[in-house]
Amino acid sequence: MKKIIFKLFTFLIVTFGIKAYVVCQVHQEWVAYYTGAANKFSAAVATQIDSSGNIYVTGASIGLDGDEDIVLLKYSPTGTILWERRYDGEGNGFDAPTFMKIGKDGNIYVAGTSEGTPATYNDMIILKYTPTGDLVWGFTYDGTAHWNDIARSLGISEDGRVYVVGSAWNTDGVQISEDFIEIILTKDGTLDSVRLYGNTLLREFGVGIEVVQKYSTIERVVVGAQMDSNGINAYKIITAKGNWVNKYSSSYSTSEIPIGLAVDSQQNIYVVASSHRKSLKKWDVLSLKYNPPAGLLWERRYSRGDNVDTRARAMALDSSGNLYVLASLHAELATSNLSDYLLLKYDTNGVLKWAKTYDNGKEDDPFAIALDKDGNVYVTGRSQTQERVWQCATLKFSPSGNRIWVARYGSPVNNAEDNPRSISVSPSGMVIVTGYSNYVEGITSFFTLAYSQKN
Repeated sequence: MKKIIFKLFTFLIVTFGIKAYVVCQVHQEWVAYYTGAANKFSAAVATQIDSSGNIYVTGASIGLDGDEDIVLLKYSPTGTILWERRYDGEGNGFDAPTFMKIGKDGNIYVAGTSEGTPATYNDMIILKYTPTGDLVWGFTYDGTAHWNDIARSLGISEDGRVYVVGSAWNTDGVQISEDFIEIILTKDGTLDSVRLYGNTLLREFGVGIEVVQKYSTIERVVVGAQMDSNGINAYKIITAKGNWVNKYSSSYSTSEIPIGLAVDSQQNIYVVASSHRKSLKKWDVLSLKYNPPAGLLWERRYSRGDNVDTRARAMALDSSGNLYVLASLHAELATSNLSDYLLLKYDTNGVLKWAKTYDNGKEDDPFAIALDKDGNVYVTGRSQTQERVWQCATLKFSPSGNRIWVARYGSPVNNAEDNPRSISVSPSGMVIVTGYSNYVEGITSFFTLAYSQKN
């Protein structure tokens, strides 16, 4: 009997490739906390890994003056902090990052918002650091209305130019409006040009940008949203590439809120959004694929029923044009009112290949996604224990949708809340998760987790 079982097990391994899913193990290598200079409040929002396996983490942290600063940390692959950099803007007030990217030259770019002088209020901020932590330059942009401007995403061309999207408040002398803005900076951090998308009399904002370069030709693909003139808090999606601009809205829904975009090797554009249904006032996940200038190739809506909110949280595109969408499921039923992780995979033709959920029994709130070089999918978010304590829950799925492992982490104090916000995977398979936690009573801190994988 044992020989028969062994032969059957061997057959399954050889035939279906089960080996990695049976014996793959995940191991927590280290965890690092950062409380900041004032030991009050620090919240990480993004992490990136460089080609040497070093880890960069950025977030907001209260300084000794009592206001938030932009902080950038660099860790070695073994979790040793190599340096810390803190940026306090001109106004010595509120400064916070939203996005981070490592360029091909190894420089680190951080985007967000920074409090300027009383005359400018909050400005868009872009910072460029070297791998050794030197600040090369900092650039701020203030809209003409001098209000709440913020950079949300950036891309970098091969010649070192930086392309940034976000929102800036402008005025024509009579009215003020929030505009979907793109600014282009030279390699040296000086302003090259500014472009506004949409109608400046309507409220708009930019959320994502990809720089597409073929030989010496550089094109930018951007996505954002524009408020519908027929309704407050009703938005349509703006997607643009060069002179091609598409505004998406649907008779099926009242509002679409994009969360990001991606571009494949054929320069097709993928956009993911949350879409608000007219009929039942619930949210669905909307996925779009464009091929400019031809236009929309396909659109897909995903819903789990009339009593379920399904909201897009993050997206990733693999080298074959498969689209992965991470979303939250929130059911409003007579027996429960709980949320779960939802992970969707569409192929390049828009066929839904699979949909996977994660439910730990209470509330599960997903946030970030990453892919490795083999096409495996990693998602992270927060998940409640049976005692309703929030922990970090990170999962790995194979390209075929098999769940390979689940790693949960809870800070080593009672009732601490762990809130992951970003995930990255190194070429060697090291998984880095960062976010914030109140692991010390009264203090919210960065936390950064490192997982290794062994077969």
